[in-house]
Amino acid sequence: MDDNPDYEIQLKSDLLKAFEAINAPANRAKYAAWEANQKTPPARVNVDGVGDVDIPLSEQKVRLLIAKAHRAPDGRRSKAAHVRNRWELNKDQLHFPDPAWKGYLRTVRQDLTSKLGIDVPIRLG
Repeated sequence: MDDNPDYEIQLKSDLLKAFEAINAPANRAKYAAWEANQKTPPARVNVDGVGDVDIPLSEQKVRLLIAKAHRAPDGRRSKAAHVRNRWELNKDQLHFPDPAWKGYLRTVRQDLTSKLGIDVPIRLG
């Protein structure tokens, strides 16, 4: 994550504009879009310190992932801490090594903004 406060402020501003655009009267009914895409790059995922993550996950790989992850916040503070069993990775730990992913995500972004009627920037990482 970028530690630049200006970047974070701009990101929050862009997100707010995107949500406002979705909530505009003309766009209220457009909350989902669906289309099959046969050109999806291979779903190869790599996690720092773990390596490639194959599906189905082996128990050994799950243990490695948990060792590199941290507890995910649940939004309820301590009320549900005893039942929480969710983990998350930071975005800088997660990589899609196939170079086709960057272009694919741009295409998906363009398709979604068009189909959902969003006319403000959507940031990809």
